[in-house]
Amino acid sequence: MTPTSTEPAPAGPAPADPSGGPARGDRYRRAIVAAVLVLALVCVALVGATLGTGPRLRSATLDSSATTRAGATLRLTLDVPIARPSARQLTISPAIPSSITVSGPVVSIVFAAPLAASTRYTVALDGVVSRYGSPSSSIGYGFTTDAASYWYLDRSGAQDVVYSASLARGKATAEFRAPAIQSFARAASALVVATGRGDTSELQVVDTSTGATESLALPAVGRVDSLAADVTGSQIAVVFTSTETAVSPEYDHELFTVDFTGAGLTPVTGLAGDIDGVDGVQFLAGTSLLAVHQRSGTTSVVDPSGAAPLVPLGQYADWYGASTDGTRIVVADATGPLAIDIATGKQERLPSSPLGGVRPYGGDLVLLRGGVRVQNVAVPDASGTEFDTLVVRDDGTTATPLWTHPPGAGRVLQMSASPNDQYVALEFDPDLTTVTTDGYGVDPLPDDVQTIIIDSATGATQRFAAGSHLQW
Repeated sequence: MTPTSTEPAPAGPAPADPSGGPARGDRYRRAIVAAVLVLALVCVALVGATLGTGPRLRSATLDSSATTRAGATLRLTLDVPIARPSARQLTISPAIPSSITVSGPVVSIVFAAPLAASTRYTVALDGVVSRYGSPSSSIGYGFTTDAASYWYLDRSGAQDVVYSASLARGKATAEFRAPAIQSFARAASALVVATGRGDTSELQVVDTSTGATESLALPAVGRVDSLAADVTGSQIAVVFTSTETAVSPEYDHELFTVDFTGAGLTPVTGLAGDIDGVDGVQFLAGTSLLAVHQRSGTTSVVDPSGAAPLVPLGQYADWYGASTDGTRIVVADATGPLAIDIATGKQERLPSSPLGGVRPYGGDLVLLRGGVRVQNVAVPDASGTEFDTLVVRDDGTTATPLWTHPPGAGRVLQMSASPNDQYVALEFDPDLTTVTTDGYGVDPLPDDVQTIIIDSATGATQRFAAGSHLQW
């Protein structure tokens, strides 16, 4: 057909657009689509990789108090929220009782007892799956606990010194120096120190990081008979006697706690008012409660804040302190030592187990978890006229020797166990042929008093210190 002037001309190619026009726009759109597709493929690949391998460990943290108290927590943070595993999926080596909880991607493992110091632990969690149904995976983590640390008092020099030390560190660190240090107790990053000549004391708080000291007001002129701290160092108990009147002191071995606001000491009250005549006091492990023994024989558990009622445990002539897990009190009557369960009041006799076929005479003891005790005993020889003195580990059936007094040595003055039961400190007089003391009016000790730290399971010597008043 031949076109006429009234018919439209056939369409030809559009004139070129100097700016690129539709062609450039198409290329731009294709580039965007390609980029989105690549990103989508990358995301799919990453998700596939995650789903293919299961949850993975991102980080882990362990409470710094893991070797000193029960209830410390290991937190494992994974890359995805997970379904809660059962206790059967958890393996800890060396074995220790524990519980497990989950919050999103964080797995919290709570240890029911303090961990052993200087020990390598491995934790394995098998069959871990995410909330999104991914394949299962195994989570593994290992850590080594810190070495046990301790503090002690050395009265042998021109000035008395409170030292801190570690079983992994060869040299002790001097934390505080002063003339006539009678006793001390640790309070978090500070020390509460009693100093003084004769029969009077001054009480002060020492910041161990700066060396700054602050005096604490005592209720009257008098002496600090003893100090006790809980394992966290957040509370300090003080037994105080006023000395203005020797016949009938206003305060006679009365129990107080330290008020760190600067107000001095706060009385601890019992059923009949202020608690006096105290000859033994100790914080129960993992609590703010005090186990108290009075000269009258009254034994009780007291909440210094008054929030919980006093728990009377009975009348006993002597006491050896609380078990390391804080569940029992060890006392003694005319028959011998016995342990009292604080929660139930149930009593258990603690007779010395045979040693080499001979039943020894029992002395001072510390009660560990599970009923095991470390005890100072005397074993008669064949004639029955001479005795060997040694420290034994007694499981209630058999006694095993841990440490024997060196030939011609003196006696064990007191014992204390580390919070995790791993070590026992023996404070002893190395030579009974001399009776020279350091001359202190409060808590005088032999001038050559020594402390040795042994393994509570094997008796192996861990450290020796020329001093006393060891605290973990």
